[in-house]
Amino acid sequence: MSKPFVPHQYQADAISKALSWQRLGLFADPGLGKTATALEVFRRLRESLDVSRLLVIAPLRPCYSVWPNEVKAWDQFRDMRVHIAHGEGLRNIREVDADIIVTNPESLACIAELKDWKNCPEMIAVDELTKFKHHTTGRSKNLRKLFKRVRHGFPWRMGLTGTPAPNGLEDLFGQCLALDDGKRLGTEIGDFRTNFWFVPVPDVNGTGHVRWEASDRSRVMVADAVSDLALRINAKDHLKLPELHEVDVRVPLPDKARALYDELRRELVIEMATGTVAALAPGALTSKCRQVANGAVYLSEDGKILRTDHGAPVSKARTSEVVHEAKAEALADLIEEAGQQPMLVVYEHRPEIPLIQKHVKRVTGSVPPYLGGGVSGAEGAKIEAAWNAGRLPVLLVHPQSAAHGLNLQAGGNLIVWYSLIWDLELYLQLNGRLRRQGQTADTVIVYRLMAERTIDQRVARKLRRKEQDQDDFLALLQEEDD
Repeated sequence: MSKPFVPHQYQADAISKALSWQRLGLFADPGLGKTATALEVFRRLRESLDVSRLLVIAPLRPCYSVWPNEVKAWDQFRDMRVHIAHGEGLRNIREVDADIIVTNPESLACIAELKDWKNCPEMIAVDELTKFKHHTTGRSKNLRKLFKRVRHGFPWRMGLTGTPAPNGLEDLFGQCLALDDGKRLGTEIGDFRTNFWFVPVPDVNGTGHVRWEASDRSRVMVADAVSDLALRINAKDHLKLPELHEVDVRVPLPDKARALYDELRRELVIEMATGTVAALAPGALTSKCRQVANGAVYLSEDGKILRTDHGAPVSKARTSEVVHEAKAEALADLIEEAGQQPMLVVYEHRPEIPLIQKHVKRVTGSVPPYLGGGVSGAEGAKIEAAWNAGRLPVLLVHPQSAAHGLNLQAGGNLIVWYSLIWDLELYLQLNGRLRRQGQTADTVIVYRLMAERTIDQRVARKLRRKEQDQDDFLALLQEEDD
């Protein structure tokens, strides 16, 4: 059953700023009700006849679950008709009779080409605004094309994210461009770097590539420039959330895997019994090292011609190789030690799925499903519901598929990073799927499986530095709001 929506004070502040500013970047931590806040802004604008329809751009899974469910959850929004403009839902979108049209960034390519969209929504809400942090991507170009194509240009815009600068202040350029058409940070990335005192740093690998880093002055200047566009809301200031406890689980590599890892660091190409592990550049080499640390390695094209241990050719080709099962075994041990409490397990590469499933089945008796590539939005919504209903002892998730918009807190309080990633945004957002309002446990435990003496430790250090940089900027932005 639905219930009345009564905004918290921090939501009321956000609603007030959205109505007065017309363009708002709502930088609020996961679990603070950004979706309901945007819906309330739309309701009030519709009531005052300023707008008639809302276009929502969100990752695919939230399109099918979060937005329709949020509309049903509150009395004030239940009369709003929602249409999901994805797949078949994109057909005849100009004639769709709905108050809210929900689509994903990839569908913008079709929507941006629409002509004579007479009943085009006047308000747009971009859920997970960081999807548009790179201004040169197709999705960002399509969004700007849509703004130019419709006559009103979307006068009311909201961008929602809890992690606006996960990889540095440059992430803000594309996001602000989507909100204000370049009014505050400019329309050219080069001018942005120059005007806001970014510092060029040459690549240590001698590639000639230059990386731009924010100076202390940059942070102050950017925070000041966006102070009437962006609102920072910190969960710690308003909610009593569960403690977040990170536990690093050390995993020694077996001798053969250790030898392969050490050799891979020295050589660009390693011949394996079933193919060739190719690492043609520093970035590729880094990726291969991470794959070896996790236990499953993608093979190069040469690896499609397989040989047995005795050198005899075999007919069936494979594209990956399991080089050790130490992490998967450590995961199984964790499940048993936790008394088989429900666990969210994060993987990165597809070959890790069967490896993890094999060892999870050994201790739970069932093969865990996964949320990742190849799982439709509708099927993903069913898996999410099963997890929250307590029917899944283990659920595998890919960061790209599960980090944004899903509510997974009802299913458990334990998350295991089988594969640690470089992307701070996805790391924080995915942990935030459990650490949010509605989590009944006092503590959310984040286990990180760390292969000893590998790149895993470097990734963890990098995440820590990125988080500190983002926290410093958000603290400055919050000072501007105060």
